[in-house]
Amino acid sequence: MPNKLFTLLLILFPTLAFGQTGFEKGLIILENNDKIECVIKNYNWVKPPKQLEYSVSDSGMVQSIDISAIKSFEIENSVKYIQVTTSIDRSSAEFSYISIDKNPFWSVEKLLLKVIVEGEASLYYYQDLATERFFYKVGEGDISQLVYKQYTNQNDRLLTNSTYKSQLAAALKCPNDSVTPAKNIGYNRKDLEKYFKQYNECSGSIFKVFKYQPPKNLFHVSLKPGINLTEFSIEHNKNKEYDFNFTKQYYFQIGVEAEYLLPFAKRKWGITAEPTYQFLDQSTENSIGAATIEFHSIDFPFGIKHHFYLNKYFGVFLNANIIPGAGFVFNSSVVLDYSYSIPVQLKTKVSFSVGGGLKYKKLSTEFRYYTDRKLIANSDFWSSGYTRLALLVGFIIF
Repeated sequence: MPNKLFTLLLILFPTLAFGQTGFEKGLIILENNDKIECVIKNYNWVKPPKQLEYSVSDSGMVQSIDISAIKSFEIENSVKYIQVTTSIDRSSAEFSYISIDKNPFWSVEKLLLKVIVEGEASLYYYQDLATERFFYKVGEGDISQLVYKQYTNQNDRLLTNSTYKSQLAAALKCPNDSVTPAKNIGYNRKDLEKYFKQYNECSGSIFKVFKYQPPKNLFHVSLKPGINLTEFSIEHNKNKEYDFNFTKQYYFQIGVEAEYLLPFAKRKWGITAEPTYQFLDQSTENSIGAATIEFHSIDFPFGIKHHFYLNKYFGVFLNANIIPGAGFVFNSSVVLDYSYSIPVQLKTKVSFSVGGGLKYKKLSTEFRYYTDRKLIANSDFWSSGYTRLALLVGFIIF
């Protein structure tokens, strides 16, 4: 049963981890200007989505809507898209397809633009597999592309049409020196976002920047006591009649988990280290004699954890850890007591664990399966099996 559980978790872990996204508070505005206040499934889109999944409540039925039916949508203050019909230059930047004409090749299209800065001067972004463009609007004017095009001359020299700099200089004029000169602005999000923020501040405009900002509390330490259901055995490599099978026992363990939440993907991924004290103390007999195992160790597992945030307080998580063989082992031995017995050396090897659980605020509970850990080393006659199934509880200290 533990082996089947371990295999199932290994299969499900990448599937759930990469497929999971959360519903977040948002607003959809339809083409007829009707508004839908709802929660929207956030896929952290790299390119414009084709449809949205949303629900009018946290527990309501999930619905889908085609992007062509909406005018705009917003997820809290982290992301906003608007749909407009405007001109775009799709000239290729790949050298094998690059043009010798410096002028854009315009086509009028219906585009879903990502809002970066929204105010008196607004900045927008569009990306698909082959095209990356920035657009802008000032006041009640039309949305236009900021022109940037690479091209070649007759000698195959790569040149750049940087008309966007003159567009910025003409449309976004500030009476003081608080705005970076347009000639120094690169055609990238960082430079353009800064430029539009500076202009809006200079003009006294109320503006909003749409960008996910990870919280500062990315590091947590939790106390994690638990109960292990252990299964230990000593096998004779030549004659199974000599095997020592120990009864399943419950033992206490305690650990301290340090987790660093990676500052991207909405804090869903974490790197963990979890120093843990655990022990095993048993004796048994068979037809040839007796065996005793006394094992005390402080292990130093490290691994990854993936969080599934259900709402502000509740969450689900999965984790996977590597347990190095070089832990701190003390007061430990394997003793085989039978005629002509040979001393057996105790030595730990690398093992693994997988687990999953529930979290509510600072509290958590988790089931974890530990793979077979070898405790007998370099023996021609004997080997061992040591697996654990643990129920852990956790409390975030800070």
